Amino acid sequence: KNFLFLGKPLSRELLIDRYWRRTHKAANDLVKPIFQPLKVKAQVHHHDLLSGIRIEAPGESIRLNHYWGARAQNWGEDTPEILEKTEEDQSMQALLDVYNKCNRCVRPYMET
Repeated sequence: KNFLFLGKPLSRELLIDRYWRRTHKAANDLVKPIFQPLKVKAQVHHHDLLSGIRIEAPGESIRLNHYWGARAQNWGEDTPEILEKTEEDQSMQALLDVYNKCNRCVRPYMET
């Protein structure tokens, strides 16, 4: 499922640490496949399986975090509409904790 992360970004290094509000439900029915490339004929919007089976994973076990940011509010402050259509989601915190403790992880380039 495809969930949108919206709102005014926090001033933090990583994208996954800047947006902590997501839509209550999946935003649309777009399919974001995970597959073995040699078993798929890839096209622009559709991918044909050459072998294997399709399994649709439940949104509780895997989802696409689509980071839209503040574009739905013209890059301004959070609006009542944005706050109403989203909820706080800190599900990326565990990943951030591991990343922040990692000495070998490559840090993104940030202009100052």
